[in-house]
Amino acid sequence: MRLLTLFCLLGTALSAQDAKPDGLTQDVEKAIKGLVSEKHSESRDARTELIEIGRKAIPHLVKALRAEDSPVQKRHMICEVLGKIRENDAGVLEALSGALADREEFGTSVASVAAAALAWIGDEAAVEALLKVFGEKEEDGTLRVDRDLQLKYECIRAFGILRAREAIAGLQAALEDKKTTQLGPEDDWAHLVAAAAAEALGYIRAEEAVSDLGALLGDTTADPFSERELRWHAARALERITGEDRGSLNERDPTPAITKWRIWYDKEIKPVTQVRESMELISRVDGAIGKFNADLARLPVTLEELVSKPEKDGENWKGPYVEASEDVAKTFSDGWQKRLELRVPGTGAEYDLFSTGADRAPWGGGFNADLYNHDKWIAVSREKTVAKMSEVQKALALYRKEQESYPTSLRGLWDKPEGEVKEWKPYLEASPVDAYGSPLIYRVPGKSGKGYDLTSSGANKALGADDTGVDEDITVTGPASLPEKKEEPKKEAPKEEPKEEPKKETPKEEPKKEAPKEEPRKEEPKESP
Repeated sequence: MRLLTLFCLLGTALSAQDAKPDGLTQDVEKAIKGLVSEKHSESRDARTELIEIGRKAIPHLVKALRAEDSPVQKRHMICEVLGKIRENDAGVLEALSGALADREEFGTSVASVAAAALAWIGDEAAVEALLKVFGEKEEDGTLRVDRDLQLKYECIRAFGILRAREAIAGLQAALEDKKTTQLGPEDDWAHLVAAAAAEALGYIRAEEAVSDLGALLGDTTADPFSERELRWHAARALERITGEDRGSLNERDPTPAITKWRIWYDKEIKPVTQVRESMELISRVDGAIGKFNADLARLPVTLEELVSKPEKDGENWKGPYVEASEDVAKTFSDGWQKRLELRVPGTGAEYDLFSTGADRAPWGGGFNADLYNHDKWIAVSREKTVAKMSEVQKALALYRKEQESYPTSLRGLWDKPEGEVKEWKPYLEASPVDAYGSPLIYRVPGKSGKGYDLTSSGANKALGADDTGVDEDITVTGPASLPEKKEEPKKEAPKEEPKEEPKKETPKEEPKKEAPKEEPRKEEPKESP
């Protein structure tokens, strides 16, 4: 009996020895408990020990992170330790992704340090979870990350490190956030959200963000952490994206390099962006006008009727048809901050919705060109121009006919020229202009050296041999002279047949009258003596 009892006690002792954790496990468990020590040095040492133990500590750390009774300080520090161990483990990624929902704070939120840890581990599998929290909305419609700027910063930083192209749109929006993660006046580790977004876009090589970054090249908002201005971060991002070098940004004064980037942006990028923004706005507003017309069976009198119910006949109004900005006037501002224009009736269409381009004036070429909601105006404008040129040609022909020469300038058609002119009258009422508001160009003699040339410079208001489409020059020429009146050939008097003078008949020689033959004298009888 005693022997049996001895064996039982020995078995129990051996079982207890087997159940006793090994030294490493004991050290890990002790260190995890030490993370929440009130003594900072003990907490720091525990953190360091766990990081040094590394992957063998992961199962214990993940279990402690998921424990329902785990205090916020412990969860916060475990997330940091898992990130520093940098072990690409499925269990770790799952645990940290779950921690992104943890809003409790220990200085900063558990979610923010979980996002930082996912960035340190560097596994692209974390992008989906990070995107989800980055776009999460509160009940009032605001973004969750806008209430937790440290979480916002850590997500942005993670997107850059992970080269997450899926996040580009969100990062572009974050460029407008000029707030910092500063927790207090003495927080020297605070980051400017917009600067972090610029850096992330640069790492991703987001070409679609070039315009947004270029717009920040004049922004001097300071980033407390880098002690650099936002424009510096924007220039550095552009340097990465374009691969171009415009001077060192690491100089004590990087202003010269930033200035070169800004000149480049203003000349090559900004105008293109303004055109794109204007066309996108025209498209949105044009669609809104279509819906307005369908509901009210008429076109809006003003663009404001698209966002505000009209006082009259508004019973069928189902707007707003476009999303209005805080300043309603800016709702309809094009890329050059000029209001879109609505014209009813339109040029070849029911209505025109257009921007006057960079010069903010009608017509023009290049970036100054007007932008329309349709292209029917092109044919109509050309027809008007050709019709006006035909009218001028008729006036020139009449002038030439009556004055026997062309005027030296078109002004002579409506303003009596100096010098000797015959009986003059106005041939035109005023200076002729084409459909684009430009005076017609008159050259006499013409390029050929004869007649005249009459030219419209097209919608771009500039002569150019390479112009095409609506900008193409239109030129007509006039004859060297008007056809002279053909003089009717003088009717020649019928040729009188030369009267034959009666032939002078040679007088017939009258037969010579023979002298009468003297009759022989009759001898008178001699008187007898």
